[in-house]
This record gives sequence, C-alpha cells and structure tokens, in this order.
Amino acid sequence: MKSTAIFVAVAALAATAQAVVPQEHSHDITINAFRKFNKADVDPIFGPLGAQVAGENAAKSKDANIRNGGESCLQQNLADLAIAGCGNDKTCLKVSLQYRVLERNTGGVGVLSKDCATAPKSALLSTLKQYQDINNAASATRNSGIELALMKVLVESVGLSADEAATAVLETATFGKQKGNGNTNGRGASCDGPTSANRDFETDKANFGKAVTAPQAFTDPVTGLSFKAGDAIDCITLADFQLPGTEFGRNPQNSRAQLVASVGNGGNAGNGGNNGGNDNNNNNNGNNNNNNGGNNGAKGLDAATVQKLVDLLNQAVTALKGV
Repeated sequence: MKSTAIFVAVAALAATAQAVVPQEHSHDITINAFRKFNKADVDPIFGPLGAQVAGENAAKSKDANIRNGGESCLQQNLADLAIAGCGNDKTCLKVSLQYRVLERNTGGVGVLSKDCATAPKSALLSTLKQYQDINNAASATRNSGIELALMKVLVESVGLSADEAATAVLETATFGKQKGNGNTNGRGASCDGPTSANRDFETDKANFGKAVTAPQAFTDPVTGLSFKAGDAIDCITLADFQLPGTEFGRNPQNSRAQLVASVGNGGNAGNGGNNGGNDNNNNNNGNNNNNNGGNNGAKGLDAATVQKLVDLLNQAVTALKGV
C-alpha cells in the first residue's frame, strides 16, 4: 500500500537522521489559518523564519509597529496587529495566539531563538513567547510553561472550553528531543517537505514549501483532529501519522489531561472525544471522564437508585447495632 511504503521510507530516514529542524512550513496549518487574519504588509511565513530572513522582511514593512524590534519581534508584532482586528472572533484570537508561540528557525540544533524585548500591545500576548528547541536543556521547562500559559489565555480570555483549548495548544506543540544530537548546521532532517515527515535538506531542496496532503483518512494521535484523504495538512501532522510517538512528530510537554486540569475545568468540549497527548477525554452528554491519575467523575444518580442506596445503608446500620 502507498501509505505503508511512505511509512517505511520515513522510518528509514528516521534511523539515520540526527535532528529535526523546524523549517517554516512545519506548522503550515496554523500559519495558513493565521494568514486569513494577518493585517500586516509582511507575510506570516517570515515570523517563524531565522533571524536574517525575518529581520530583512520586518525591515521592509511600511508599518513602524511591524518593524519595531526587528527579527526577534516580528512574530509577536504580526500576532499583535491581528489581535487588534479580531474583535470577538474566537477563531481569529485562537489562531493569532497559536501563531505567536510556534517555534522559530535557528541556525543549528539546540540553538535558542532570541526573545522579543518589547512588550506586546495586547494583554493576551503578555505571557506568551515562542517555543524553543527541546534539544537545549533550558527548553523543556520553558515550553511547558508556554503551553500552560496559552491554555489559560484561550480558556479565560478567549472563552474556549478546556477541551477546545487543549486541542489548540497540542496543535502548536513542537518536536521531541533527538536521540542523536550531533547536527550543528541546522540541515539534518528538515520538517518542511511534501511527502515525508523528515526530508533531507541537501537532497530534496526542490520540494520544500510544496503542499502536504493526508495520504489517507486519519485522526492525529496528539491533537485528536481528524483529516480526510487529500486534505491539506503540514509535515508535523504527517509525522504524527507516519511516526506516532517519535521525535519527528509533536511532543508536547503536557498531556491533554494535564492541560485541562491546569485551568480547573472538567474538560467540557465543543470537540468531544478528541484524543491528545496520549490521554483520552470522553464526553458523554456532559459527563466527563478525565484520564488524570485514573480518577473518573461520578455520574448523577436517579431517585430510585438513591433510595436503594439509602435502604442498604439502613440495613447495614441495623446489622451493626445487633453485633
């Protein structure tokens, strides 16, 4: 089968690759969704790009607010301007916030991207920064905090349900830590190509930036989002499908259950039944079972059942009195 052949080919590459480099098309689903709300004269693809290209394109803008801070602030500035025009549009707010946290390109494995030193205009962005390469020892704690901060903003300020917000957060998650971290030129297994999750930059330059489509119908094991064969996706989603649970797909620092628990919400979802972060939330007519430490929420009891329990309790009390 075609999908099997693709999987085998990608698995072979995975065996020898030293690192996944998050090229600018890694999260095309989010970037393309954000593009619809982008108000700037700079395309959003340049926000997650490396310092040189991001800086060059920021400098070309006629808007001083976009130029402000140069390459390190372009991603934030684009999200800030979009949010200013969102009004109460939850989708606009959601994708703008998702765009803000995407990991940026850097020149090598484990190299951190520079943070914007200028405070954003929108309060929604005040606790958010971009994810960093998990191959740097400082990144795990930072990325976990960003996931939780994004979760909080999406629920408390945007108004998404906990489960909707968790899906959005998991969708932004970046790559896992590499087993062999020897690549320092930033050109190892680049997540940017059209037919595999980790194409080699040097041998497949011609395919970079081309559309990635779902090879068959599937549900992403991390985000819980469903796709039909031929749907436009991106290479990190393809990696979730082809190489589930490996460093070549999304590796969030928090599971869905942890994200939901962080906002103190039982996970009532607009998208019930999504599976993400290896934890399942089952929504059954408003009664949620959260796989968080194995605790299951109790369902409401009808009057007849309550009466039976009361009768049994009275019988037990009577029996104890006779002992």
